Amino acid sequence: MYREIFENRHVVMFIIDPATGEIVDANAAAERFYGWSRETLRTMRITEINALSPAEVQAEMDRARTERRKQFYFPHRLADGRVRNVEVYSGPVEIDGRSLLYSFVFDMTEREDVQRELATEAIKRRVLVEQARDGICLIGPDRSVIEANRSFAEMLGRELDDVIGMHPWEWDARLDTREAVLDLWPEMTHEAAIFETQWRRADGTLLDVEVSATPIEIAGERCVMNMCRDMTRRKAAEERARRWERVFDTAEFGLARVSTEDDTFLEVNRAFAEERGYTPGELVGQSLFALYPPERRESAAKHVRTIDKRGHLRFETEHWRKDGTSFPVLLEVATVPDAQGRPESRVVYAIDISDRKAAEVELQHVNASLEEQVRARTEELERAVTELTDANAQLVEANEVKSRFLRSMSHELRTPLNSIIGFSDMLLRELAGPVEDEQRRQLEMINHSGRHLLALINDVLDLSRIEADRLVLEWDDVAPGAVAREAFSAIVPSAAEKGVELTLAVGDELDDAVIRTDSRRVRQILLNLLGNAVKFTSEGSVTLEVRRAAPGMVAFAVTDTGPGIPVERHEDIFGEFTQHEHGLDPEERGTGLGLAISRGLAVLLGGAVTLRSAPGEGSTFTLLLPERTASAEESDENR
Repeated sequence: MYREIFENRHVVMFIIDPATGEIVDANAAAERFYGWSRETLRTMRITEINALSPAEVQAEMDRARTERRKQFYFPHRLADGRVRNVEVYSGPVEIDGRSLLYSFVFDMTEREDVQRELATEAIKRRVLVEQARDGICLIGPDRSVIEANRSFAEMLGRELDDVIGMHPWEWDARLDTREAVLDLWPEMTHEAAIFETQWRRADGTLLDVEVSATPIEIAGERCVMNMCRDMTRRKAAEERARRWERVFDTAEFGLARVSTEDDTFLEVNRAFAEERGYTPGELVGQSLFALYPPERRESAAKHVRTIDKRGHLRFETEHWRKDGTSFPVLLEVATVPDAQGRPESRVVYAIDISDRKAAEVELQHVNASLEEQVRARTEELERAVTELTDANAQLVEANEVKSRFLRSMSHELRTPLNSIIGFSDMLLRELAGPVEDEQRRQLEMINHSGRHLLALINDVLDLSRIEADRLVLEWDDVAPGAVAREAFSAIVPSAAEKGVELTLAVGDELDDAVIRTDSRRVRQILLNLLGNAVKFTSEGSVTLEVRRAAPGMVAFAVTDTGPGIPVERHEDIFGEFTQHEHGLDPEERGTGLGLAISRGLAVLLGGAVTLRSAPGEGSTFTLLLPERTASAEESDENR
């Protein structure tokens, strides 16, 4: 019986002498497994098969005794050198009066491969669960989360460890009690269910979620596996679609959707259809080319090809109405891609531009009329410019003639005037004999009138030179304070005669200043300004202040306490032969050329004369000169 079992079993069996480790016998299954013949095996010790060292074998046997088990795990060496992991079951057996050991040997290789495959599959499943974009959670019998993936935790806005142990009513916004779970979540014995709900995230925000719940049994316990999908994007897309439908139906401008496959209308809104005399249902299914006049259909086909190539196009064209009339339209067309990015349809925005076209025609007529008016007006202006040019040339010629006449007459008059003044001076000094009182009075009148007339002639001559740009300037380095003192000294007698107080103030910053100018002409300007100030100041004071007005500019300011000048006359008094007659006797009135000459000289010197005055507040005339102007040679060149 023993021999029959030993020989016929498919399990590898050994009979081993425990004292020596010798293999007493081996069955046919051992012969097939190890690759040695039975005769060879009977000559071997079990330690020659075991890949462990004797000490390691003994240690394994000791562990088996301690753990009270009869199985051992060894690596066994085969005849071809390979090593196989085996599980060995041993026990005592009495054979022919000998105390021996029997050993059943089981190959562990296939079992280990299966276990590795199972472990690999488990890892793959875990990776798939962890990498899934949808949230996955396992609800246990007590309706708490016993397992979940990271996506589920992220949907709740929590850490993965935090969601383990949570209950649905802690995040589902539609649940407020444990009992409410039964109304929404399936019973453990129910079939799978799909439903939509809202979750409350950790930060309080709400999330639209679709849940697919499947009851499963784990270790005899009824659980629920839940696949949870964030529906926020889909809800937003659905809302956009609803908004589009509302816009599409209620828009006051034409909207249509056209198939890219056969160029027929898929959708048409009310405005688009009514503008063309149709109902929306009449246009759906029709070709878009049916709305074009025959002569425009080829260009319409080109537009369609361009739209499909570019993805969009804006253009003007013409559409037919149902009654056969046509009207201009502005079309903006864009393609709508499908999920694979291929053009699925075209959205058409259509606007009737009949009013705009009519306005453009009217505008063209208005523009044409305006162009004619502009042309006529331009011709009138050109004629006026020609006349003004001619008149200006005549004025220039007349002014030159006047200047030549004045210069000629001035020279002709100065000689006899000088003689009259000289002879009257001689008679007044009684060089030709004594003169009576009446004769002296008459001679003084002749002398005074002669000098006045000579001053007028000199002013006229200066003015004509300035206007003709013939005045020669003598440039030199001039100290502002020195030239001011010279002019100031010359006016002291006339101021003293009128009882007017004179004051000169030269800024300390100008002590070392030097300006490049014509000192005689500067003195002439200052004498004019000071003389006028004294003349028009019946009582009070006249001040000459010299200061730096700005970097590179020197100011000579003449201020009086006279009657002042109205603002509206500020420019007039700089005109030729213009006199300010306030409070003056006819004999005291000047030629009316002093300010005109002063301003002209100031411009030639690279400066200006300004005025600040008001009635009752006196006047301030200011001569502004640059500290450095062009040299005399440069000035002559420019002339």
